[in-house]
Amino acid sequence: MIKNKIFICLTPFNTLYVQEIVKQQREEGIEGKFLLFTRSTQGVTEELWDQISYLNPYEKSNNNDLNYYKKMILDAKKLYRVVSEIINFGSETEIYFSNLDSLYTNYLFFKNKKDKKISFHSIQDGTMNIVSRKVNYAMFKRQIIKSFYAMFLGFRFIPFIGCLNGIDRKEMQSQILLFIPKTHSSKTNLIHFEKVESSSKIKEISREPYSLLLGAEPLLELIDQKSYYSILRGLITRIRRDFPYLETLYYKPHPFHNPQSKNKTFEYIKSHIPNLKIIELNGQETVETLDFRKLNIKALYSINSSASVNLKLLNKDLLELVRIAGLDIIYKNKQELNNFKMFYRSLGISVINEEGEIEQ
Repeated sequence: MIKNKIFICLTPFNTLYVQEIVKQQREEGIEGKFLLFTRSTQGVTEELWDQISYLNPYEKSNNNDLNYYKKMILDAKKLYRVVSEIINFGSETEIYFSNLDSLYTNYLFFKNKKDKKISFHSIQDGTMNIVSRKVNYAMFKRQIIKSFYAMFLGFRFIPFIGCLNGIDRKEMQSQILLFIPKTHSSKTNLIHFEKVESSSKIKEISREPYSLLLGAEPLLELIDQKSYYSILRGLITRIRRDFPYLETLYYKPHPFHNPQSKNKTFEYIKSHIPNLKIIELNGQETVETLDFRKLNIKALYSINSSASVNLKLLNKDLLELVRIAGLDIIYKNKQELNNFKMFYRSLGISVINEEGEIEQ
């Protein structure tokens, strides 16, 4: 009987990344029925899949809003029902996902974790999977709220402690990463990721070396404005030191940004770098598909962005500088903060402080 391989993708990079897994498994002659559940239509190669189910796209909202949870849970129920039907059919099933903290995957895992016909596997979606970030007190409180909303709306969400990606649980059989830090367990496998071609229509290769700043607009909803602009000020200071005569800066908004936050960020940057021309890159296209060679991007700046890691790995021969800021403000747990700093430095990514200085 053919084994089912179910991939649950919640971000555009997730989808691009798992397609490399499927492509390699098919090239190696591994048989199976490959099923994709995705919230993104970007970069989906339909011929790779035996079945594709498109979930509702990400919708920006207050995480304590009942209507937000209604839409999410309706979608999660649909996914759970379809996957349950596949499982109940009797075939062996592998389920791949990146985050155990999601309504789409949480109950699916806890309800079926003891079923011997099912194996669970973690896939990469940023630093959470590489550093094995753990649930902290604030996250656990949000899980409790999420569980009440789920129960009220006829679904289940199980609060948990430990790693967000579930790799510390015995039922999680493996995880597949682009990069394996030395500290990772024997559960970890490496995947070779081929650069995905961008859908952007870039006619000419840029001759001037450019810098790219990744937007972190959703952060404005997680930390206070003073802290956000303090981090941004440090980044701008670093950019001006690295490139004193900078005239043009590429800016890639976060795919889930809101326009007001983006405009505030633009205004702040321009007020600190006079006469700067900012070229906004397509906000909806996943940044990993950008063609760094054609855009001639040599330096990358971001506020604690998982995409920085992906881009560093995918463009290691092109990027000369990668700088990241905001760690001291975002991570309050000292051990977690140190783990992230060590990880970024191991990749050759410079950690900068609020004054724009590179931490040693």
